[in-house]
Amino acid sequence: AVYRIVAIDVRSRREG
Repeated sequence: AVYRIVAIDVRSRREG
């Protein structure tokens, strides 16, 4: 249930 949050955080951070 944390993998999804991390994946979204990483994707948002990499795109930003």
